[in-house]
Amino acid sequence: MRYFNIAGPCNSAKHYMIDAATRLQGVEKLIDREQYFVIHAARQSGKTTYLQDLTKRLNAGGKYYALYCSLEEVQGVIEPEKGIPEIVRNIKVKLEDTDIPHRLDFAGDADYENFTGVFEFVAQTIL
Repeated sequence: MRYFNIAGPCNSAKHYMIDAATRLQGVEKLIDREQYFVIHAARQSGKTTYLQDLTKRLNAGGKYYALYCSLEEVQGVIEPEKGIPEIVRNIKVKLEDTDIPHRLDFAGDADYENFTGVFEFVAQTIL
């Protein structure tokens, strides 16, 4: 029996919801043009549900490999020497559950002493 969800991502099998794909038009065009975008909205407005749906649609399309990874657990970390390795570990854990090529090699040689190098390594690995 479905119900109105007021906490966390929605699942259409369990929750009443508006189809996430109809809520934000044009995001896929921005992705095709290799442009950045920001999704900003109030709490509990469907941002996470939309991004999870977008990830599934992009992966199903076969043109892109998309990864949804929440970094909420590092939001309070202000020291780069602690935060950057944790962010990379979070991405690595999420990658392990995908079929993205070379996912197991991600950040294997990352140098956490050189934070600029970590960002460059991550960007090269993703691209």
